[in-house]
Parts: sequence; C-alpha cells; structure tokens
Amino acid sequence: MAHQYERWYQCRAPHFEVAPGLLAAARAEGIRDMRWWSADELRAGDVHTGPRDLADLLDRLAAGELPDADVDLGF
Repeated sequence: MAHQYERWYQCRAPHFEVAPGLLAAARAEGIRDMRWWSADELRAGDVHTGPRDLADLLDRLAAGELPDADVDLGF
C-alpha cells in the first residue's frame, strides 16, 4: 500500500495564456496539452482528475467551503 500527501493551495488569478516556452518544455516532458477547465467542463468531459471529485471540490471552494486541514480528498 502506498500513501501520498500533497499540499494544495487556492489562489485566484485573471485568465492568461501560458507562455510558449513553457508549453514547449511541457511537451518535451510528454504533456500533450494545457487548458483552463471549468467545473462543468470537467463533469461533462471524459477527463480523469486527481482528486477524482475535483469538479465538486471546485464548486465547494467557489461557495467558500474550504475542506478541513489534512482531509483525504481521494485519488
């Protein structure tokens, strides 16, 4: 059995385009694409996220409902 602990931070930023140099570096590491997703797009799309219920978590965060510290967000 493996355990993984991550620390998540919420921050708000205006929409921006990712710098081309960063996109090229990400592609060199095997990342195929980067884009912004809304919670609704995550729900509607065939996309796997970690945590699995990321769309619902985003809705709760937008409503001001922060999870407790050290909560298991699932995988």
